[in-house]
Amino acid sequence: MRKEDVKILLVRKKIEFDEMQVGHKTAYSRGGGTTLRNSVCLCYRCNKLQGTDSWERFLKKQGIEIEKKKPIKVTKSKRKKSGEPTWINPITGKKEKFNPLGI
Repeated sequence: MRKEDVKILLVRKKIEFDEMQVGHKTAYSRGGGTTLRNSVCLCYRCNKLQGTDSWERFLKKQGIEIEKKKPIKVTKSKRKKSGEPTWINPITGKKEKFNPLGI
């Protein structure tokens, strides 16, 4: 495979439906799932060239380096949870225990 062919894949050259194959970024035989996230649209030739290599390894063999995305850091909210609901009284401006029945 020529480097030009891989570049065409990376810019998403249109592949006719009858020429298209769906490859796995991580091979099914190596634990990759059959999900959209693990799928890549390939022509027959590229799919065969990839074999059971990961997508990153396949591209590296073709001389193409890609940036790995950094994982998104998810943090928990530091908001304190109180046991009882409260509200701010518009007349006094003070935080009070919420008591809808007035008991």
